Amino acid sequence: MDFEGEVFRAIALKHAKDPLSMKGARLMGGRFNPIGTPVLYTSLNRETVLAETNQLGLKPPPTVLFCYTVRIKRVLDLTVSDPVDVLAGATLQALKDCPYRAHIDRGEVVLTHVFADAARAAGYSALKIPSFAPRARLKPEEGGPMVNMVLFESALQPPNSVFCHDPEDWVGTYLGDKGYRG
Repeated sequence: MDFEGEVFRAIALKHAKDPLSMKGARLMGGRFNPIGTPVLYTSLNRETVLAETNQLGLKPPPTVLFCYTVRIKRVLDLTVSDPVDVLAGATLQALKDCPYRAHIDRGEVVLTHVFADAARAAGYSALKIPSFAPRARLKPEEGGPMVNMVLFESALQPPNSVFCHDPEDWVGTYLGDKGYRG
């Protein structure tokens, strides 16, 4: 499927100079990217961003919420189909239950990374996936599912586009020179 719409991302203030940076994910790794592989973790609404950034219930550092307009070709939508139907070898439950951080820390193969690598190899530029945050709603009767978009590096390349909303140049004005492509 193709996706066109808004996505949101929370970034710690000290890193907010470059809202399109994939540096943190590349350096630390995450659920859908091994260390060294850049991605942008975004959500389809503000509430999901807050659930995602506060999974441990800790007091977050000062954080900036960014809104992006995206146009992405080839999005693997896991909100309508189980990955086992799309890329064999994984179920949505297996992706949710994967202790990816422990595997990363031990230098082990991570199921969610294998899955994301297969999606990239199949030509997808992003994953649309239910939020696995502990406080996430998964059922429409609870107010709608909370959904994330994991943007691979190809999502920032034509024919795709990712535009960060900053019409008054607040990033440049308050955080220093404009260091992003927006």
